[in-house]
Amino acid sequence: MKLIFSALFSLLLLAVKAQNVKVTSTDDFIHECTKNMGELPHKQLVLWIPVNFWDIIGDKLNLPAEQLSQMTAEMSKYMMVCVVDYTLNPGNDLTFKTEDELMKTITLTDSSKNEYYPLAKSDLTATAGYVLETFKPVMAQMLGQFGRGMCIFLFKQKMIAGKPAIDITKKNSFSIGWNNAKANWQLPLVSTLPPKYCPVDHEQMKGNWSFCPIHGVKLD
Repeated sequence: MKLIFSALFSLLLLAVKAQNVKVTSTDDFIHECTKNMGELPHKQLVLWIPVNFWDIIGDKLNLPAEQLSQMTAEMSKYMMVCVVDYTLNPGNDLTFKTEDELMKTITLTDSSKNEYYPLAKSDLTATAGYVLETFKPVMAQMLGQFGRGMCIFLFKQKMIAGKPAIDITKKNSFSIGWNNAKANWQLPLVSTLPPKYCPVDHEQMKGNWSFCPIHGVKLD
């Protein structure tokens, strides 16, 4: 387990393929999972860790099928987000909102306007609790002060027919909000869609585009 989490953030940056999900661009995938809000000196960042990510790290680390299945089943019960709410002070010093401060107001809102609140550590399974306890030190080691200021929250995941309702490959939406900050996601992630091509010059385009922005023709 320690091997998994010591490599976790590196794998997020390198992840290009899950068992059932192909990502057309690693950079686009990371960009779509990350939301930046606010204006300096006060800004916020949210990093969503989709449930598919546990398949990704299992694939990258060649985990035994049984171990991967157990981890995916455990983490599919939750929505995991990493939040940084920071202020840039004179002298480039950063101050961060604490987990206790954010816990008071942070919510997850699904497409049906149902609100979910972050789970207490006592409400988590042993595996999920281990993820939560281990993930932050990894972030702190890799991102320094910014990682130390990161707060990690798990929300209960709505399940439909035994599968997570929020899937990066299927149409849906949700938001994460606290105080005056709000981050919105529209699914599916574009990076999971097959690319389209311009029939004029065969240039590759994004999977959610209908027309070529250069030639104005319908994309194949």
